[in-house]
Amino acid sequence: MTDRGTSKQSTPHAKTASAAARPGRRIAVSATTALPRDPAADFLKLCMALAVIGALLTAVCAFVFRVLVFDPAPQTIAAADLVRAESDIDDNPTAAKYAAAAMAQADAGDIPGAQARLRQAETLKLTDEQNQSLAYADAYILALSGNTDAALARYLQVIDLTDSAYQTELDKGGDMNWAASGGRQDNWLYSVLACAEIYAAQQDNENALKYYDLYLAENATDAGTLIARGQVHLAAGDNKAAAKDFRAALKYLPGDAEATAGLQAATGDTGDTTEKQGE
Repeated sequence: MTDRGTSKQSTPHAKTASAAARPGRRIAVSATTALPRDPAADFLKLCMALAVIGALLTAVCAFVFRVLVFDPAPQTIAAADLVRAESDIDDNPTAAKYAAAAMAQADAGDIPGAQARLRQAETLKLTDEQNQSLAYADAYILALSGNTDAALARYLQVIDLTDSAYQTELDKGGDMNWAASGGRQDNWLYSVLACAEIYAAQQDNENALKYYDLYLAENATDAGTLIARGQVHLAAGDNKAAAKDFRAALKYLPGDAEATAGLQAATGDTGDTTEKQGE
């Protein structure tokens, strides 16, 4: 005979075991079962992290110190140009290098310093070819400082000096003749263009056209200068010549707004942007 008291007491244990064995049943694990932390290991990890952070900070500080104290980086393009030009002078001082440094110094905003640098270069024994580099730099600085009339006179002097140097070199002949192989010097070209621009600003159309013609004879594809000459032709009332310049500019700068507007002003035709025969 079965003892009911014993049967009743054993039933709850059977149900608990059955429930725990059901699939998907989650059994909670007490937090007290987690592995204990190792203080020594934690301390070692902290030391390693601090060492890495310290190394990074040291590298950053060293870089900043080098940049700000030993190797200050130029803040502008003009300042960078000046650094390079001064380095060139230190390597091998020439009139052209003094001129380049002076112009870079003027671009950086130091007009008095630029003029003083040109005076330093006057101690060199200069040929016409060398002297024109300093004369061009002087003209450039004068124009930058707003002294247009003095700049114009200096640019004209550069043209004379470079013409003289060019002709002297041509007369020498020989296989290594820079005038025969390379043509006019850059300073001659830049001075001619500067004169054209100054005369145009002064509304001296005749002289402006003279120097624009000289420049474009050497650089026929310079669209910007073609447009500038077209504007002078337009101001002088020569619409036919103006239209020719604007059409030529549009060959090299298709759709250019200034050339298109100039052509429309010259022709009175808002749709005419093509080359016409006989012009």
